[in-house]
Amino acid sequence: MKKYITIILAFLTIANSSCKKNYLDELKNNPNTPSVASPSLLLSGSLKTTAGIVNGGNFIPYAAYLGYLSRSTGFQVFGNLDQYQITSNDFNSYTPFFLNISNYNAILNSNSGAKYTGIAKVMMVYDFQALVDNYNNIPYSQALKGANNLTPEFDDASKIYDDLLVQIDAAIKILQGATANDLNPGIADIMFGGDMTKWIKFANTIKLRIAIRQSNITAKTASLKAATQATQALGYIDATFSASVNPGYANNDANGGQASPLYINYGYTQSGAGTNGNQQYQANTYGIN
Repeated sequence: MKKYITIILAFLTIANSSCKKNYLDELKNNPNTPSVASPSLLLSGSLKTTAGIVNGGNFIPYAAYLGYLSRSTGFQVFGNLDQYQITSNDFNSYTPFFLNISNYNAILNSNSGAKYTGIAKVMMVYDFQALVDNYNNIPYSQALKGANNLTPEFDDASKIYDDLLVQIDAAIKILQGATANDLNPGIADIMFGGDMTKWIKFANTIKLRIAIRQSNITAKTASLKAATQATQALGYIDATFSASVNPGYANNDANGGQASPLYINYGYTQSGAGTNGNQQYQANTYGIN
C-alpha cells in the first residue's frame, strides 16, 4: 500500500510542477485576434480592407446615384437609398474607414522604414479624403486618440482637404527619399508589389483628386494650381497600370467569401447561386454603355 501511495504522491508532484500558475491567463490570448502584427501582415490586411470598403456593399449608393446600378424588376423602391438615409445601419463607411485608418496608423508607428511609412501615409490620406467626401466635417485633428479622447471635435471639411494636400506631399517626399536599404514590403504590398514609383504616381493622383474636389472655391484656385503643378512631372495613374488590389481572390465561400468584394456582393456564390446584390440590382443602361 505504501508503494502505491508513494507513486501517487510522486505523480501529483510532477503534475503540479509542470503546470504554470498563469495557465488560465494564457487561455485569454486568442491567436486569431492578435493585438500586435508585423508591418507586412498589417499592410496586406489593411489594403484588402480598403478595397473591400470601396468595392463592397457600400458601392451601392454611389453606383445607384451615378446611374451604374438600378433595382431589378420585382423589387420595390428602397426608401433608405432613395431618401439618402446614410446611417450607421445602412451604407455605413464611417466606422470601417476609421478602423482602416487605425491600422495604417499602426504601420506608421511601427517605424519600419521609409517605404512602409510612405505607403501608410498615402493610404491614410486616401481614407480621410473618402470620409470627407462622404460625410463632410469629420474628426481629424483629434482623431485616433482612442480612450484619451472619446469625443473628438469635428473639423471643417475644407480645412481637412487643405491639410491632406500637405500630408500627401509629405508622403511623396518620404517615398522619393526611400533607398535600397529601406525594408521593401514586396508581395505584402498587394497593390503595387513594392514598386515605389507606382506609389508616388498613385499619391500624386490622390493629390490631384483632392484639388479637384475644391476647384469650385475661387479663393483657392491659385494655390491649388500651384500645388498640383509642383508635382505634375511625377505623373499619375494612367493606362499603363491600375491601383487594383488582389491578395489572391478565389472562387471560394470560406471565411466569409474569398472572391473579390464586387463579386461577393453582386456576383455568384461558389455553387453558382446569385448573391443578394446580384438578385436585387442590375446594370443600368448608362453603366453598360
